[in-house]
Amino acid sequence: KIRRKCMKPRNKFSEVNRNEHVNQIVSDECIEVTENSGASVNKIVPSKKCTELRKDVIIIGQKHVSCSALIDSGSGRSLVKRSIVGKCGESTSTCFEKLIGFAGGEIVCREKVSVKIKFDKVTRLVDLLVINDDVMDYDAIIGIDILSKGKVVIEGGTCRIMAIERSDIDVGSELQFRVEQELLELLNTYAHCFGERLIELGKSKRFKMDIQVTSPRPISKKPYGIPIPKQRVVEGIIEELLQLGIIRRSSSLYASPIVLVRKQNGEDRLCIDFRELNAVTEKQPWLMPTVDGVLATLSGKKYFTTLDLMSGYYQVELKESAKPFTAFVTHNGHYEFNRMPFGLRNAPCVFQRMMSQLIEPLGNRVVCYVDEVVIATDTREENVRYLEQFLQIIQEEGLTLRLSKCSFLRHSVNFLGHVVDANGIQPGAVKTAAIREYPTPSSQLDVRRFLGLTGFFRKFVPGYALTAKPLTQLTKKSVEFVWTTACEEAFQHLVRSVTAAPVLTIYDVSKEHELHTDASSVGVAAILLQTEDNASLQPIAYYSRACTAQEAKYHAYELEVLAVVEACQRFRMFLLGKRFNVVTDCQAITTAKLSKPMIPRVARWLLKLLEYDCNIIHRAGSSMGHVDAMSRAPIKVSEQVEDVGANILMLSVDDWLATMQMQDDNLKHIIGVLQGIVQSDQRSNINSEYTLKNHRLFRKTGKGELLLVVPKGMRWRIVKMCHDDVGHPRVDGTVKRILQHFWFPRLRNFVKSFVKSCIDCCYSHEPSRKQCELYGMDIPPLPFVTIHLDHLGPFVKSRHGHEYVLVIFDALTRYTVVVPTRSTKTKPVIDALNQLTLYFGLPQRIVTDRGTAFTSAAFTTYCETYSMQHIKVAVRTPRSNGLAERVNQAVLAYLKTSTSDPKDWDAHIRQLQWTMNTRVNTTTKFAPIDLVYDFPLRDLRGNRVLAALHDDNEQFHMNGRRSEAIENIKKARLKWKAKFDAKYSKPVPYQEGDLVLLEAPPQSTGESRKL
Repeated sequence: KIRRKCMKPRNKFSEVNRNEHVNQIVSDECIEVTENSGASVNKIVPSKKCTELRKDVIIIGQKHVSCSALIDSGSGRSLVKRSIVGKCGESTSTCFEKLIGFAGGEIVCREKVSVKIKFDKVTRLVDLLVINDDVMDYDAIIGIDILSKGKVVIEGGTCRIMAIERSDIDVGSELQFRVEQELLELLNTYAHCFGERLIELGKSKRFKMDIQVTSPRPISKKPYGIPIPKQRVVEGIIEELLQLGIIRRSSSLYASPIVLVRKQNGEDRLCIDFRELNAVTEKQPWLMPTVDGVLATLSGKKYFTTLDLMSGYYQVELKESAKPFTAFVTHNGHYEFNRMPFGLRNAPCVFQRMMSQLIEPLGNRVVCYVDEVVIATDTREENVRYLEQFLQIIQEEGLTLRLSKCSFLRHSVNFLGHVVDANGIQPGAVKTAAIREYPTPSSQLDVRRFLGLTGFFRKFVPGYALTAKPLTQLTKKSVEFVWTTACEEAFQHLVRSVTAAPVLTIYDVSKEHELHTDASSVGVAAILLQTEDNASLQPIAYYSRACTAQEAKYHAYELEVLAVVEACQRFRMFLLGKRFNVVTDCQAITTAKLSKPMIPRVARWLLKLLEYDCNIIHRAGSSMGHVDAMSRAPIKVSEQVEDVGANILMLSVDDWLATMQMQDDNLKHIIGVLQGIVQSDQRSNINSEYTLKNHRLFRKTGKGELLLVVPKGMRWRIVKMCHDDVGHPRVDGTVKRILQHFWFPRLRNFVKSFVKSCIDCCYSHEPSRKQCELYGMDIPPLPFVTIHLDHLGPFVKSRHGHEYVLVIFDALTRYTVVVPTRSTKTKPVIDALNQLTLYFGLPQRIVTDRGTAFTSAAFTTYCETYSMQHIKVAVRTPRSNGLAERVNQAVLAYLKTSTSDPKDWDAHIRQLQWTMNTRVNTTTKFAPIDLVYDFPLRDLRGNRVLAALHDDNEQFHMNGRRSEAIENIKKARLKWKAKFDAKYSKPVPYQEGDLVLLEAPPQSTGESRKL
């Protein structure tokens, strides 16, 4: 049982003895008690003299009965005499409620009746408790249960009902007066289902949102910085949401930061950055209705009514277990949501599921796609009937509609980018305006861009090449640009072709979609594309607009983010609730969601992407010509743009400088000493070095000049002004410019650090010497412990089919094996190594570049099988395998000088290898064979002079030779290192997480790269 006390009585009914004022209700059934502040429901202005307030009303059942009712705002229930019910001819239903009067008397009520009651021009559908005639003198009592359902004004001795009038609604033209009156009567009957302010917001009785997370670790983030002038705005929004019960104070371990977003009307909206929470939230399934099916349902209908739920998400309550997950933190508190907030991953899913189940009993006459509800019928009467059924559902569910965004009995409707009317379905003008209003090309570059746009869809345009031929001719260098009639006809034909079937296709939710975006200082543009059954991409809609003068100053990265966000918002109906790809030519956007800290403007934009399940993909600009053309030829539209300076506290420069100096503790102390307020042992030094002028602190120089002392909070801005804004001079130039007007301690160190981290300087200033240092590998103690491999070629194909040479080189002895091969595949390399190991055994370490023969799975398996360490040198750094590169040069030089027939070069390989291994190496000071074999070898060439000098009894001291060779290699390395390091500066050590700039070799475009 629930007891509910009434409001303080406002009329004489509380003083009547027999007809006692209904003060309490006791029911055998549980009654849901909902709090209502009443601020937007009743406006009560009591008169000086307390008099009872009567109202002539009409109770409508089977018959209309006029009667006199007492308006009692203190009564919790509305009552009616049994005789009045009998006159109406309406049947009653059973109930059991005890009505407790002001003096404590009880009246048991066992019946109630559902009827319509008409106040002035307003009709309400109400439940009245049926009371015996001898219990009260009045025909009926209108209590707070009815008064709270409409905008009732009780002022003095009068009672007025705020009715919905013709001027309040958007209604189709040419409606008969009778139909208009029926519609107005219906809307006034359910006037309590409409509202414009949050205080009038309802909530669903059956549907609640739950949140399931995949990680037990709470998401807790520090609050973002909010400008001081905006903190009061945040406090005001928080206070309003607390009063409305949308949020409550929280002790949750979760805490997401907030961001203020400027709306088009200039007001601020509180948004929560739920990105990290969404990353660990389990996604709920959501089956969206197919757009073509919805459009087919609407097509051919004659009358359309569109309805909009006011702040739809806030009308869905959160489950108690889900509320802690939504906790957010501000500069002055920790709160969590009672209602479903914007930005949660599954919010669109929950909202769509609720709406779909609500309209299910109405069949296909009422359709819903996300937050758009459309009633489509063949007749006005049928439309009004379904509207009444829908409003009854909304009333029972406790939801609220926004009347200002609803339209009734229109002859056509704009739905999902299409115009639907009795004649069928047509593409919406907004979808194709970006192409239909494409400006006529005025140069060869403009023509190239237009052909790039239309050429992307050329496979869907019959005879595209023939149609575009007059335009293609204009792109030739030898042709003078003259826009002829043929060019205009081709241009208009292509515009029509890409904005109609078969190029422009109808959206199908079951297919994959891509959103291609691009931006320039001229404009932003996007194309929504759909993957058809033949794997081709066809456009669904186009979008472009010109940048404002303010937006044109944005960084390219900011413009690209703006293009993505605006495109998603423009095509929200198509993209919400499904996975799709965003394709852009800006690499930075792909990691924008992870970047910290972010530009506040960009952060606010990215928050708008939270409700979308999108994957951002980078694609080279050369592949994005179709959308690039639109961004450079956008539609000229007037758009409201967020004021970048809106969050800055406006102060005069003098006040600002003085304020900043007083916020610096060190400068505040010095100023206090100069003013005689603070005592200090350094008073004489401070007086000699500093002075105050116009309440600002200056530093004295030896030349008698005064330099403004820069507080810590301004140093970065001052250095930026004297560096970024004057062409990015180096450290000395920046310091000299600062010292013309400003001074602060350790100025040079601060400037040096600033210039060193300046991105623009890193890009544009060539370093005096590249950072590098030479390091050598360990010298192996024995031959064929470490070997180097490399391919050389291709050569002219020899008579034996050889085109390449595989060079195998021993790191200690410099012994070289040269193997001619037919390709650079892995198998010839493994075969050569198998032959080598038969004579010299398995090496411990193999050094190669990153050629495909050495990075293949087969070569990796081969090395692992025989426990050989494989070292791959850095990419595009041939000096990392310098020994092999030097041998390659020697091999190439020998073949050039000894080969007369290019197709016979592989016949000289045997002699080449002998020559290289018998020649004294300049590093080891020994011939390679003398370090491999401990006996003299006979000359391979059969030279008689050398044979005469050959001594078969000669003995080598192999260990001594190898030790001497190792020492010679060490000495040579020291000399090489000193010579190499002298050309480069010492490398700067980097730590994990440091921001570095990588130099990528630019591709040749034929244009100058001076800038």
